[in-house]
Amino acid sequence: MQVFGQVAGKLLGPMAVEGAIEVLAGLYFQSGQQADMMHAFTHDSEFVELMDDPIDWRVERFEEFSIARLYAILAARVAVFVVEQDCPYQDLDGLDDRGLHVSGWSGGDVLAYARVLPPGERFAEPSIGRVLTARSARRTGLGRELMRRSIRTAETRYPGQALRISAQQYLERFYAELGFETVSEPYPEDGIPHVEMFRAARSE
Repeated sequence: MQVFGQVAGKLLGPMAVEGAIEVLAGLYFQSGQQADMMHAFTHDSEFVELMDDPIDWRVERFEEFSIARLYAILAARVAVFVVEQDCPYQDLDGLDDRGLHVSGWSGGDVLAYARVLPPGERFAEPSIGRVLTARSARRTGLGRELMRRSIRTAETRYPGQALRISAQQYLERFYAELGFETVSEPYPEDGIPHVEMFRAARSE
C-alpha cells in the first residue's frame, strides 16, 4: 500500500489522493459504451511510471493491432466486464473497427484501456467507453490518467465537439471531476444502473 500511495501521489499530486483512490477503486466496473477516433495518434510514446515499470501509452486504429495485441485487449475486456462484473453481455458489438483504442501497456500486458467512438455511433457526439484498468494497476491513479488521455484524444480528433458517455451511476463523481455533467435520470444497462453524462466542447 505504501508503494501505491507513492505512485498515486506522483500521478495526482498530494491534493486528493485519498478521495481519488476511493473513486478509482471501482473504475474497473465501468460497463460497455463509447469512443472512436482515427490515425493521428497512432503511437503516443509518452510514459508514466507505474511501480517499477514504465507505461507505454498508445492510440491505435483497429486495423493497426497485431493479433496478439488485439487478443490481449479483448481478453482484458471480457475479464473485467463479463467475468468480474458477472454480466453476460455482448462485448463485441461491431464498433471496434470504427473507433480509436487508447491503451497503456507494460510489456505484453494491458494495464489500461478505453475506446473512443466517433459522432453518430453510440451518440450524436463522440464518446468514450469500455474503460478499464487491470487488477495489478488499480488504486494507482492510472484510471484517471487513462481518461485524461482518452478525452484529449477525442478532443484532438474531433475539435470543437462535446463528449457524451453512458456511465455507471456510482462513478458520477469520478467523471464529474473530469468535466462531465449528468444529463439523465438513472437507467439500466446490461443490468447495471447508468446515467448519461455530457462534457461541453472546450474553446480554444
